[in-house]
Amino acid sequence: MKRLKLLSWRRWRLQTKLIFLYIPLIVFPTMLGFYFFTSAYNTSNRNTATTYSQSVIQYMSEKIDSQLSHYETVSRQIFDDPELQQLLTQAPKTQYEIMNHKNQLNNRLDILVTTSDRKYIRAIVFLTPIGHYVYGEEADYKDQQPEFLSTISNNGGSVEWFPPLQFQSISKTFTAFRLARSIRNFDLKEIGKMYMVIDAKLLQDIFNESKLSKEAAIQIISENDSHKQIIVSNNKPEFGQGRKPIIIENALIHNEWSLAASLPLDELYTTISKMTQLAVLITLICIAMALLATYFIVIDVILPIKKLMQNMRLGIKGRNPSSLIKFRGAREIIELNDTYISLMYEIYNLIGEVVKNQAKKREAEIKLLQNQISPHFLYNTLNSIRWMALIQKQDNIKEMVDSLTKLLSYSIRNTDELVTIGEEIDVLKDYAKIQKVRYQDFIFATEIEEGLESVYTLKFLIQPLIENALLHGLSSINWTGIIHLKVRRDSDVLLIQVMDNGIGMDEDTLENLQSNLKQKSGMRESKHIGLTNIHERVRLHFGERFGIKISSEYKKGTSVNLYLPLISTIEERDFSYENGNDR
Repeated sequence: MKRLKLLSWRRWRLQTKLIFLYIPLIVFPTMLGFYFFTSAYNTSNRNTATTYSQSVIQYMSEKIDSQLSHYETVSRQIFDDPELQQLLTQAPKTQYEIMNHKNQLNNRLDILVTTSDRKYIRAIVFLTPIGHYVYGEEADYKDQQPEFLSTISNNGGSVEWFPPLQFQSISKTFTAFRLARSIRNFDLKEIGKMYMVIDAKLLQDIFNESKLSKEAAIQIISENDSHKQIIVSNNKPEFGQGRKPIIIENALIHNEWSLAASLPLDELYTTISKMTQLAVLITLICIAMALLATYFIVIDVILPIKKLMQNMRLGIKGRNPSSLIKFRGAREIIELNDTYISLMYEIYNLIGEVVKNQAKKREAEIKLLQNQISPHFLYNTLNSIRWMALIQKQDNIKEMVDSLTKLLSYSIRNTDELVTIGEEIDVLKDYAKIQKVRYQDFIFATEIEEGLESVYTLKFLIQPLIENALLHGLSSINWTGIIHLKVRRDSDVLLIQVMDNGIGMDEDTLENLQSNLKQKSGMRESKHIGLTNIHERVRLHFGERFGIKISSEYKKGTSVNLYLPLISTIEERDFSYENGNDR
């Protein structure tokens, strides 16, 4: 299992994967492409060479047949010439007559045999009962062999070709064919035999004139009784040798001869071998380029990724963002690293702010506990005053003391920060009763959306808003003041509105107050301390999304909107309300 894990693809390093992928992707297509290319190239060249060679061999066969037919025609002209037949039947007696007779034969043959024919005709020999006549080069043509003579006689005047033999003249040895036939008179009686000695150089010249490869081996083959005999060749002994040579054979018209050629393809395979070497070289170059590309990818991608991972590990350990390193590499990775460092700075700053806010919150809780000492003393004192009012039958004083006692009791007995909206409004009503002693001409009205009485909020959060409306809104007017408290839902937010019809604020005062609410706590002015404290308290508990918004119009009144989260149970008080859009 451990070995399988080591071989697992996901456990491999990126550079190993790149090398593992690059080499097959380069080598295999290159080798396959080269294989198919060379195969197609080999087949195409072989087919082209075969087609071309067949056409050349066909042309050579036709030319050889044409030449042989021409010499048969020449022999036919000699055979049919009556003057020549007459000369052959004469029997000269004296030496002079013999010389004259020979000259007459030569003159007649000069007419029948053209100069171009005499290029390859070495001699024309006549064998008669009277004598032996040679026109051309004198040599031992081996014409006294019984088999040779009987073959001519038995052929009935038709042409007979004899295979080439080597003959010895006075000056040299040469190879030649013999074309023979019997000479007959008009009564078809044989008066002699004639044969033409044709130099084998005729076929050699035809071979040499062909446009086949210099390495091609060409032969004329005779088949007798299933036995093949080479009549003549171009002296290339390696017929049929080499790597898969092309062998072409074409039958001639004469004497059951055939023309055969063997074309070695060594040059073609030499070219393929060179192409193979070139392909291997190209493959090695491609592999080197792939490794070089892998190296640059390692430098530009893999190493920066490792450094980015190192930064992330340092960030997880809580290191100061200033200790995180910057590096060079691919642009995208650099941007990712810069973004990560910026994010770590944001987290670092947010943690600092959270620590500060927690410290402020703790300080406020300590102050609240300290301030609870005074309400205990006041509560006992007010209880004594209440009993004195009862004894003196001062009911208005009793009601005022009862309301104040409820306020103090509410602040003492409920030590939890969160209270229900219903409890908070009951306390506000007692507070309004107390304030009506001083500000007699005002109305306090409440409007609560159904189901919101049980929603939780911070204790004593609304009372400063009512007090602010009395002191700054209704204290200086000469008409009946109204404070309208409205609690409703606004999407997923609890909205508490405190509206009055008091003196209001001019634009400069309103703008100054709104600007003061937006400032950080240490930078705010000392004016409107009640509103700013509420705003700060809400944001400390519930986040930047919540707080106070104020609208006002001079001599028409002021509206304070307090945005709070909807808290249905005490367990929700520690929930983070930072999600959502800021108002």
